[in-house]
Amino acid sequence: MNDLLDFHNAINSYSKVSENYVGTNYAVEAQFMVGYIYANILSDYEKAVETYLIFLEKFPDHELAPSVKFELDNLGKSINEIPVLKHLGG
Repeated sequence: MNDLLDFHNAINSYSKVSENYVGTNYAVEAQFMVGYIYANILSDYEKAVETYLIFLEKFPDHELAPSVKFELDNLGKSINEIPVLKHLGG
């Protein structure tokens, strides 16, 4: 993903992993990564919300669920607008 900067292809690949490896940690992580790319790289917050809500519906008790909730609570905010991260913004 990072080497080619082809994030749409990365989303397609992660989506296939999520669909083809249901019940595995690969599927869970792939679902998270799709939301992460939409939110943090492409700034497509509508798709990010949709993807993250699917994550929470499918995997509400997974260890990544708090990270998904954090992402949802802070979509579109700059690092200086997030109290817990403000010190990183400089």
